[in-house]
Amino acid sequence: MKILKIKIKNINCLRCEWEINFQAPPLSEAGLFAITGPTGSGKSTILDAITLALFNKIPRFESNIISKNFIEKAGSILTRNETDCFVEVDYSCKKGSYRSKWSVAKNKRGGLRANDMELVNAVTSEIIVSGNKEVPIKNAELIGLNYDQFIKSILLSQGEFAKFLKSDKNERGKLLEDITGMSIYREIGKRAFEKSKEKNEGIKTKVDIIESEEGQLLTQEREDKLENLIHTINDEINNKETCHSKIKKAIEVKINVEQIEEEIKNYNNEEKQITGNLEIFRQQHAQRISRHEQLLPYLNEIRNYISGNDSIKKFNEEIKNEETQLKNKKDEVSKTLNSISKLINSKVEAQNAIKALTDYRDQVIYHVTKKIAVEKALNEQKLKIVSHLKKPALVQYKNYESGERISELNSKVCNELSAVSANVDILIKQNRINPEKLSSHIELLREKLRATEDLKFQVENFTENREKQKENENAILETAELIKKQEPQLEKIIERKNKVSSKITEVRDKREKKLREKNLEEERQHLKQGEPCPLCGSPHHPYIHEYFNNNSELTKELQDLENERNRYENEIQDLQSEISVNSGRLQALQKEKMVIENEMVSQQNKIAVRKKQLAIEKVGNVHTLEASIAKIENEIKSVAELEKLILTKNDLHEFKKEVDVYTQRLNEYAKAKKEVESRYTGTNIRGDCDTLSSPLNKLNDEIQTSEGKINSYKTQMDQLNRQQLKSENILKPTLSSFGYSDILSSFKDILPDAEFNNLKYQLSSFDGNLKRVQALIENANERKKQLLPNDDSTKTKEQLSEELAEMIQTLNHAKQNLLEYRAEKIQNVTRKNRIIKLKEQVDETRQANLKWELLCKHIGDATGKNFSTFAQGLTLKKLIILANERLKKLNDRYLLDIPRSEEDDDLTIIDTYLGEERRSVKTLSGGETFIVSLALALALSDLASRNVKIESLYIDEGFGSLDPESLDLAISTLEQLQIESNKTIGIISHIESLKERIETQIQLEKGSNGFSKILIAGI
Repeated sequence: MKILKIKIKNINCLRCEWEINFQAPPLSEAGLFAITGPTGSGKSTILDAITLALFNKIPRFESNIISKNFIEKAGSILTRNETDCFVEVDYSCKKGSYRSKWSVAKNKRGGLRANDMELVNAVTSEIIVSGNKEVPIKNAELIGLNYDQFIKSILLSQGEFAKFLKSDKNERGKLLEDITGMSIYREIGKRAFEKSKEKNEGIKTKVDIIESEEGQLLTQEREDKLENLIHTINDEINNKETCHSKIKKAIEVKINVEQIEEEIKNYNNEEKQITGNLEIFRQQHAQRISRHEQLLPYLNEIRNYISGNDSIKKFNEEIKNEETQLKNKKDEVSKTLNSISKLINSKVEAQNAIKALTDYRDQVIYHVTKKIAVEKALNEQKLKIVSHLKKPALVQYKNYESGERISELNSKVCNELSAVSANVDILIKQNRINPEKLSSHIELLREKLRATEDLKFQVENFTENREKQKENENAILETAELIKKQEPQLEKIIERKNKVSSKITEVRDKREKKLREKNLEEERQHLKQGEPCPLCGSPHHPYIHEYFNNNSELTKELQDLENERNRYENEIQDLQSEISVNSGRLQALQKEKMVIENEMVSQQNKIAVRKKQLAIEKVGNVHTLEASIAKIENEIKSVAELEKLILTKNDLHEFKKEVDVYTQRLNEYAKAKKEVESRYTGTNIRGDCDTLSSPLNKLNDEIQTSEGKINSYKTQMDQLNRQQLKSENILKPTLSSFGYSDILSSFKDILPDAEFNNLKYQLSSFDGNLKRVQALIENANERKKQLLPNDDSTKTKEQLSEELAEMIQTLNHAKQNLLEYRAEKIQNVTRKNRIIKLKEQVDETRQANLKWELLCKHIGDATGKNFSTFAQGLTLKKLIILANERLKKLNDRYLLDIPRSEEDDDLTIIDTYLGEERRSVKTLSGGETFIVSLALALALSDLASRNVKIESLYIDEGFGSLDPESLDLAISTLEQLQIESNKTIGIISHIESLKERIETQIQLEKGSNGFSKILIAGI
């Protein structure tokens, strides 16, 4: 994984937008660079930007995921008084190049919006994923490192490892746990201890319950006694329940006898009451029932006779009413006939009134229909006249469109038609034109006009293009001459730039050689004349007493040459741009020249065609063509005027025909209107006729109906009179024998059917109830007779009840004792079962807890120290193995090792130059400590990154305590590391002396306003 580019805008003190591009010089050419600047200038902000853009987290706020609420509470990240900020990191990995962005902005009210993240493909700009949760997960997947692994692999805490080297065993374990993030093992040890403790406490609780339950179990003697008591009480309860049943049955017999005697008493009273009511009923209704039953065989004849008398009276009333209504309707018919005679102006009778009225209506409708048809034709002709008046030649007659002054209109049209016809004849003679060929003549003139105008247009364009051609040829000559001068100048500048580039290579080689010589300065001081050099084996050391460090002069010379080369490159770029622009302009001019020449040829061809079409030998100038055009336009105008007069003449002629037709239609309408008004002056002939015919028809029908009713009533009344006479002859002899003087007196003793049926029902009910009560009395006596043998006459019901109460009390007491003894037995059995179950649970729990007891025994304790110490030992061994692999490449003199049992707790250094001598790491010098701690930091990076290739490293503060010699050694070590691993290494420091050794720098300059700016410096 390699960081390619970082963009920062308005993050902490870095206001405005800044870009750090590791792919562009000088950072792309320098494997080792420094991030320098005073305290608070924003050095750490650059590293914060990397993790913020990738994982939405910052190491300084490691416990917090960055959100809108966190930014507002912490008052960090967004530069004060700014409305938005973002960080953007481009990186490459095995799967490609990507750009991860984090941003946040304020809304219109000044509050923060939710921060946002986005991951895109850096090559195609395709959005891979977006969202504050999704982007960190996808970045971890692509890079192969999560956040914790990333900050241990990329951001090396060399200072922590320097402290780690000098600490004792306990402090070293705590530091190693913090550095490697291995606190999980301490938590595992604590959880193993707590889990085992929790399980054992559960077992102890159940064992305590078992012991408590066993202490409450019954003795065997008590269990046997309970069994005997339960058996004895059961026998006693069975005996008492038998006696209880006998007493209860004797009481029930006493109660039943008493109830039957009470029933008999009530039934006797009811019998007396029914007998008394029956006697009263017979006194009131017996005679009425008897008379009605005597007349019952003649009931229908008597009722029919009475009904016949009522019907005769009703028919007389109906006949009288109908005769009155018949007279009134005949009077109304006479009035209606008079109205019809008045309407049709002719006397009518009732027999022919409807026919006369219908004939009159049809005659009026015929004339009205004829009038409407004529009126319609008149209106249609009027619309035609109005339509003609819309023509321009007839618009002067617009005031006559109402049709009221038709004679005046006709006269004026005739006069104008005569005048127009005379003018047409004059113009035809003047222009010698055949009126029938007028349209074709105008079209020939118009075609000649179009051809002449096009000829003028082509001549003007040809003249204009001829001028353009001259200007174009001049511009081509000037541009070609300019390019001819610029090309030799470009060749000279390129030659000078190549000479400077060769000089730069020569000076850079000298400088690198001097740097390598400076790295050997410390070893050179130990050389003695005559003794071989450990590096090259030479006994001669010419620089032992003299060393001239001209590194600064070479650096300055190299910088001057670089500036000169850059100046030449800018001049080359500017001159190449000018030549490119001029070449393009020359090509454009040449293309333009060809276009102009082609247009001129085309225009000449078109001019030739128009000359032939117009039969012109010599075109002349534009003014000559304009005069020809004006002449043709005048000819067209004159012919157009003649054409307009002919059209006006035709319009007037047609209009006169329509006016004549309208006059005819107007006369026809006046005649039809007169015919209608002579017969009928109303507005609705059908309605007026229907108003008279409908009532007349209705009155005739009603008169006929009334006469029919009267005849029907009289016929029915005659039939009833004959029927009444017949009934009198039959009924009077029989009714006289019953003591009735006439039929009407007998009708008074006839009861209504409902009343007669009700009286008969009451009489039947009295008889039925009397029989029912007598039967119930007999039944009750029989039941009493059956119960008496079982009735104990020696004891009363009260005595038996007292015996029953005593028996129930004794029985309940025995049952209560039985329940208590049984409950005691069940409770003892339940307790035994619970003890068995608890013991089984304890055995199962102990078996299941074996794994937790083993874990607690081997790795568990209350603080988790045992397992943490074990894990730290394994991690330390792995870390030392990886650190030694790094040490062999950085400095093959030292190896790290874990202290032996007979040694102190300090980590041990093995000095391979002194016969594998073992000594404490505390004996190392500052520079040596730096190399060893750096090896440990790199080892942790290897451990965290595992199979991920890390191509970017950032090492934090660790140089401030180094003396110049150790600092020089440290820088040389990092340069060697960079060369061997081909990593981009950034050193974060505020030490000024670093600027002399590491010339490629990301410099942060802090301004007086508290904001910083980023400068990229390098050779």
